[in-house]
Amino acid sequence: METSVQKTSKAGELAKQEMLAEWGPAPISSKDIAIPMVWISQFMSDKVKDQEAKAGEYRDNVANKNLGGNGVSFEVIPFHTEKKWVEYDTSGKDKKYLQSIPVTPQNENLPYEDGNIQRDLVYYFYVLDATDVQSGLPFVVPLRRTSSKTAKNIMTQMYLQNSAAGKSPAAYTVMLDTKLEHGDKGDYFVATMKVGNETTAQDQAICLKWLKTIKAGQAQVKEDVPEQEPSTPATANTPREF
Repeated sequence: METSVQKTSKAGELAKQEMLAEWGPAPISSKDIAIPMVWISQFMSDKVKDQEAKAGEYRDNVANKNLGGNGVSFEVIPFHTEKKWVEYDTSGKDKKYLQSIPVTPQNENLPYEDGNIQRDLVYYFYVLDATDVQSGLPFVVPLRRTSSKTAKNIMTQMYLQNSAAGKSPAAYTVMLDTKLEHGDKGDYFVATMKVGNETTAQDQAICLKWLKTIKAGQAQVKEDVPEQEPSTPATANTPREF
């Protein structure tokens, strides 16, 4: 026999379903999805200066959400990587962003410094929040310069170690954090990583679905460049802070 509480619960659920049905299907397609980028906040960032973030935090460029960093790790599932050259014009007083170019076998050996053109090799990691895989949206963690070592460690895990074990690139989670470093130009934060837990088949299936959506061009990254770019050019042989 149903209790009054169960009847009330069922009635409430039916009312909720009827209400949602009234709105009908969402007038949005996958092409309307904007995938946020998550940058490491640095001391010279405008957000840090405006007290909208603390140095060392991972902040997204849509809602300015704090995901972690500076001793607080957060768990993600990396499932796709893109490499791009990001080019700047250094002819003026301040560097000016020019364009992002996908890295190909034909251009992978471009110089970091080429006259008035300065380049960054950036790894774009597409990830899902490991605590909210089913309902969460992917986001991109771009790593470069002094965080390149961490980027290569993630690449090695995804595409070499996982593959050698007969597993997909999304087979393990990664714990992301930041740590403070000291350089000639001052203090700055770099990305750190640790391999986390093995993911479930269901989680990997969701990652694969998003991978197909992204490769089909049906989701756009809300791409930008960090506000904390230094104006001093750097060489390919020296560490280059954010």
